[in-house]
Amino acid sequence: MTFFRFTRANFPFIFSTALDGKIKAWLYDNMGSRVDYEAPGRWCTTMAYSADGTRLFSCGTSKDGESHIIEWNESEGAVKERIWVSEKDL
Repeated sequence: MTFFRFTRANFPFIFSTALDGKIKAWLYDNMGSRVDYEAPGRWCTTMAYSADGTRLFSCGTSKDGESHIIEWNESEGAVKERIWVSEKDL
C-alpha cells in the first residue's frame, strides 16, 4: 500500500493504493473515499504528482512482471497516457 498527502484548492486529501489495484482519494472528513480508480496491472502501484502539482502519475508492476507508468486525467478518473514495459523488453 502507498499513501501520500496532497492539497488542491485548500482541500487536503490523501491518495491510497492497494494490492488489488484500487486507487482512492480521501478527504479529512471521515466520509469515505471520494474517488476510486482502477490501476492498470492491478498489483504493486505507487502514485505521485508532478513537481508543479498539475499532473498525477502512477507506476507499478503487474503479477506478470509488466511495468507501467500512467498519467491520469484526475477529473475523469481515466488514463490519460499509458506506457507499458514488458519484462521481455528489459
